Amino acid sequence: MKLTHEQVQYIDKFLESRGVHYIDIRHELTDHIVTALEETQGDFNDNFIAYRIANQDKILKHSERLHILSMYKAGRYLLKNIGKPANAIIMISVFLICNYIINTYSPNTMGFLSHALGFFSLPFVILNKRIKKVSIPKNILYGLSFLYMIIPFVIIMSGFVLGNMPVVIIIARHAFSFLMALITTGIVLALRYNNYNYSLH
Repeated sequence: MKLTHEQVQYIDKFLESRGVHYIDIRHELTDHIVTALEETQGDFNDNFIAYRIANQDKILKHSERLHILSMYKAGRYLLKNIGKPANAIIMISVFLICNYIINTYSPNTMGFLSHALGFFSLPFVILNKRIKKVSIPKNILYGLSFLYMIIPFVIIMSGFVLGNMPVVIIIARHAFSFLMALITTGIVLALRYNNYNYSLH
């Protein structure tokens, strides 16, 4: 039997009520369930209840697999697009600007980094609320957030290991410039992907 738009929306709302909040993942699951139900005959409600009872564990596992797959897709999307001319220009420009600012205006490079990292935490807070509940741009932001936390830690640890502040400052300057360039480009790509239009049948 062919499901109506209202019935498809009902399945979508049901999945959302069960904690499947990402739109694209819910879309995949809804399509999967719709395909299975359209192979049955009889009352929609009875068939859907029977399907849920029989496939509850499979639905959860399928949702988990889609979450993992979306992380892979986010990384692939970022790597695929970051080298395109427009994005490469953004990255190189931000890298050079950051290097110039640090060299020109910051005799205390490590102090500058600590203040700048605090300032650059704002985009993550703002964008996390503005971006729709689509898994790929969210995972791009989560990945950038991880780098945002781990790179300063690596710089600090390199200072202890090397014990050579001039070398550490050079590493810090270039690492910070690269991090800001990557974050800026990643945010641009996440916002572009956020224009993803979600529609059911």
